[in-house]
Amino acid sequence: MSNSKDTEHQPDEDWISKSQVKKEMHDLQSLGERLCQLSTEKRKGLPVGELMQAAFEEYDRIKSKEARRRHIQYIGKLMRTEDIDLLQKSMDLLDPNSDLQGQLTNQAEQWRLRFLGDDSKNQITAFLTQHPNADAQLLRQLLRNANSESKKLSNENNLGLDQLAAQTKSGKKLFKLLRQALVDDMKGI
Repeated sequence: MSNSKDTEHQPDEDWISKSQVKKEMHDLQSLGERLCQLSTEKRKGLPVGELMQAAFEEYDRIKSKEARRRHIQYIGKLMRTEDIDLLQKSMDLLDPNSDLQGQLTNQAEQWRLRFLGDDSKNQITAFLTQHPNADAQLLRQLLRNANSESKKLSNENNLGLDQLAAQTKSGKKLFKLLRQALVDDMKGI
C-alpha cells in the first residue's frame, strides 16, 4: 500500500510544461525563418526532406507578410520531423562568424604549420588517414610549392618558414584546401 502512495507523488520524467513546448516551437520557427533567408542554392545543400524543401520553395513564392508569418509557423511544425542538430551544424558551416567556423580555421592553420615542420611526410599521412577524401596529390604539390616559395622569401626576410608560408600564394591555397577538407569531412562528404 505504501508503494502506491510513493509512485503517485513521484514527478513524471517525460512531462514537459506547456511553456517549454511553446519555447521549443518558437526556437524551431526561428531556425526555420533563418533557413528561409538563405539563398536557394544554399538551401538545396541542407540535410532536409523533400517536404521541407517544398515548404522552402513555397515560402519563396509567398509575397504577403501575414501569409509568410503563417508559413513560418508551418515550417516550424515540419521542423519537428527534421534532425535539428544536423541542421544547426549546417547553419554554423554557412555562417562565417560561428564558433564552428573559427574552430575549422584554427584546425586548418594547425595542420598547415605541422606540414611546414620537419616531419611533414608523417603529418601528411596522418591528415590523409583522418580525411581520406582530401586530394593527396594537390596537397603534396601545394606543400612543395609553399616550401620553395617560403625559402625564396626567407633569404629576403628574417621571418620563419611557417610565417612566410602563410604569405605565399601556395601557402594560402594549401590553407584553403585543408579548410575545405575539414568542412567536407564535417558534412560527411
